[in-house]
Amino acid sequence: MISVVFGSKKSKKTAFAEDLLNGYLGSKYFIASMRPLGDSDKEKVERFRKQREGKGFVTIEQDVAIVKAIDKIKWMESLLGTNDSENAGKKAALIANIPAICANEMFLKSGEIVSSKDVEQTILMGLAFLKEYFTDIVVISDEEADLMYYADADTKSGIENGFYKDTTEYEKTMNELNASLKNLSDEIYIYDKDRLRFERL
Repeated sequence: MISVVFGSKKSKKTAFAEDLLNGYLGSKYFIASMRPLGDSDKEKVERFRKQREGKGFVTIEQDVAIVKAIDKIKWMESLLGTNDSENAGKKAALIANIPAICANEMFLKSGEIVSSKDVEQTILMGLAFLKEYFTDIVVISDEEADLMYYADADTKSGIENGFYKDTTEYEKTMNELNASLKNLSDEIYIYDKDRLRFERL
């Protein structure tokens, strides 16, 4: 089953998404996509880690090519002596979050901008493989994607200095990804700014 959580920057969507997996009896993996480049980013990552303490998540750092998280998990399980048959039907993944992954995939360190089509294909194919591997997936996204918020330091510098003069390609990609997520999902939760809570559609 795939659940998608849409929320603004201050909606506490990550905490809500984590709570959706409360009481899950199998293995739970948090696939983290943020690139901590400065002190504020590192503090944010540490805050999120503390937020997850006691919730049973194993954190997997994967800022691009999210399908590769599967290889990391298999490697971890082999070290722990756990095999797929023992875990069949008992794996969940929380993917945090699509806007950051989109920015990571689109804006390369070389300054090259990957096309919207290629970025969307990479992310959606990754999700398709993850869907085959995990029984349950919770995906976090944002209907008001802010590139300056989700991009890394190099990309932000490029935007401020006029290197990336047009960010509509990113916005277009996020709109298409969000539409695809809605079509792929079994459950959709959207933050209601008036009621200050998440509502299931």
